[in-house]
Order: sequence, then C-alpha cells, then structure tokens
Amino acid sequence: SLGIVVVLFFIVVKAVAVMTLMSPTMCILYKDTEIIQQPLTLSNLTQRHTANAENFIRHATRMQKPWFLYMSYAKVHTALFTNPEFENVGASEYIDNVAELDWSVGYLVNLLDELGIGDDTIIWFSSDNGPFLERGIEGGSAGKLRGADFKGGKGQVWEGGIRVPGIVRYKAKFPQGRVTEEAVSTMDIFPTTLANVGNRNYDNFGTILDGKDISDLIMKAGQEGKENSPHDYMIHYCGDVLSAVRIESRYKAMIYTTVWEEGYACPTATMCECVGNAVTKHDPPLLYDIRTDPGEENVLTADSFSKYDEIMEKVNRALEKHQKTIDQFPNQESQVKMTQTPLLLPHVCCDFPRSCQCNKETLHSHVLQYDP
Repeated sequence: SLGIVVVLFFIVVKAVAVMTLMSPTMCILYKDTEIIQQPLTLSNLTQRHTANAENFIRHATRMQKPWFLYMSYAKVHTALFTNPEFENVGASEYIDNVAELDWSVGYLVNLLDELGIGDDTIIWFSSDNGPFLERGIEGGSAGKLRGADFKGGKGQVWEGGIRVPGIVRYKAKFPQGRVTEEAVSTMDIFPTTLANVGNRNYDNFGTILDGKDISDLIMKAGQEGKENSPHDYMIHYCGDVLSAVRIESRYKAMIYTTVWEEGYACPTATMCECVGNAVTKHDPPLLYDIRTDPGEENVLTADSFSKYDEIMEKVNRALEKHQKTIDQFPNQESQVKMTQTPLLLPHVCCDFPRSCQCNKETLHSHVLQYDP
C-alpha cells in the first residue's frame, strides 16, 4: 500500500508541475492530436508556421477547390521571439517582432498573387485585444487617434483594450486604399465572408450571430455620409461580465470600469480582473462620444449633452434586447477537477511518465505534407 501511495503522490505532483507554468514543458507543439515538440522552440516558430501555410495553399490551389486558412500567429505577444535575421532590425525587440510578422504576412500575400489567386481570395488581418500592459514595453502600446492616447489595455473594455487593427483585401470586389472609422467587430468576419462566397443563409444555422455582413460598409468606406455600420449597438464584455455598450458606432456607455494599480495596468496580477473589488460599477453608466473623444476623457451628462436621454434610452433597449439572446451554459474549464488531472497527463506529456520532453520536428521536417 505504501508503494501505491508513493506512486499516486508522484503522479499528482507531476501533474501539478507539468500542467501549470511551473514548468517550461507546458509549452507544447501539436500536429493534430500528436505532441511533436516539448518544450516548444520559439525562435523559428513564425518561419515554421509560414512554411506550413505555404504548403497548404499550394496544395489547395492544385486541388482547385475553395479553401480556408486560419493563420494564428504567436505574435506580437510575450514572450517576444524572432529568428536571428530579424534581431536588432528596429529600435526594440518589440519592433523586431513586428518586422518578422510583417515579413510572414507579406510572403503569404505575395504567394497568393504568384499563384494567380490573389484577386479572388478574401484576406482578413486583425488581432484579439489591445496591449498587454502588465508586461511593460514587451506588451506593446494602444497608440493614439487624432492626438489622443487610447486608455486601457488587454482585459479591459476601454478603447485601448478592445480597439485593434482591421484590414481586409478582396481585389475582385472591395475597393482598395479606403479607411473607415465606423465600429465593426471581428465577429463580422464570419457572416461577411459567407455573404461574399455565395452563402447568405447563415440565419438558418439555428443560433443567433452577433456579427453582421459589413460588405456595404467596406464598399462605401471613406465616402462621407454614405458609410454606416450595420450595428445599431455592440456589446463589450470583460470576461463574462457585460461591461459596456456602444451605440450608433459612436457613443459608449461604460457600466463597469477597471480599478487600476499603476497607470492603466494591474502589475501585481496577470492582468486586471473583471469582477469584485477590481472594478467600479457606474449607475448610470459613464457615457463617452468616441468619435470626438477617443481617449475617453470627457464624460457626457444630461447637462452637457442634449441627446443624453435619447442615447441612454437606446443603451437600455440594447441591453434588454441582448439579454434575451443569452443562454446560460456551464463553464467547461471548471468541469476539469484536480482529481481528474492525472488522467490528462498522457495528452500533455509526449513520453509520459518520464521527462515530458521530445522533439519529433526538425528544421528539415517541419512542413506538413499533403497528398499531391
């Protein structure tokens, strides 16, 4: 029985060490469901992603069938990393990472043109959130608009946390070189893409899509008085907390705001939290005109803004309408209990129960192979 206890203790300790950031071996590279590198080598990861994407695109083009590629870069994000040829090309390590990302995107766009499919391929480029301010200079910057600094960062619903780059190229249809300041969402990518490949029946999916087809907005971008976002309102969440509402692509009502520790960040935490003492609830919400005040410095009130009651009524109607579309589901992550952790070890350890270290990927074998 002592032997059984010792073995179980070893498995539990191993589980805790491997399945948390206590161990570098938690950085894992999968090919489908197989672990091919543990711990992950970061330095040439962008080059490997790019090579795999190129091979996929060339294969799909040979097959002469429609295809979809989701190119999810591991940058620009901490930890910062680049291949040697991109080291010290800029004034900081962050700029080096941007340069490597730019190289990869440009390489793949040029590949599409080389294969003669660039004009008929829809390309979207965007990001998931603003800068990771808790990581200092490595986390990036939210930038400015018309001289105003964006406030906040990752994990917050201030503009600095949710406003990200958005670029689309579809030469066969969309005009080039246009810019719009109308608010849209990354959730719009799905219905807009479907609409442009001949499938507008996404209303029949059996679920409610928060995204909209923004094709008309793209076509009219830059034409004053003609460009209008299809969103009457947009809802902004911090985690699973409904924290802000945007109306008419212009006005934003902040229901909860972050309690910062330092600057716009929370350095003692992984990042600022969304509940409890980490936020302040505002009733009524703080109202901003993002078009004239992108830095969110001037709160609109009934005394200072003639349309205050009208906009706040739209906020309340948007909240009511949105809440009716929400169904409650259990948190899937919380369903994995510590007692189940040892059962997961074979899936996160390539040579369990030994060192959890392996490398089945080399510089000469990293390209995924497809049937000719």
